[in-house]
Amino acid sequence: MSSSLITDSQIRRQLAAMACDYFDVGVLQQDGRMLLREAWTASEIERAIQRLRRENARGAHIFVRPNGAHALSLATLMRLLE
Repeated sequence: MSSSLITDSQIRRQLAAMACDYFDVGVLQQDGRMLLREAWTASEIERAIQRLRRENARGAHIFVRPNGAHALSLATLMRLLE
C-alpha cells in the first residue's frame, strides 16, 4: 500500500473520530500568513488532500479543528466542568 493511501486512510479515520459535521482547515504558510477555511465537511477536506499536501511540501503547516463549539473544544469542556 502506498504511503499516500495510508495517509488518506488515516485522515478519514481522524476526521471520523472527531465526530463533528464541520471542520476549520488552516494553512500556516512559511511567511506567517494563515489561510483559514471554515465549515468544511469531511468530504471537502478529502477532495482537498492533494492541494493540502502540496502546501505542506512547500513548508506550510496544516491544521484541522472542529468548527464552532464542540466536545473537543476547551470552551465546551470548561462548561461541562462547571
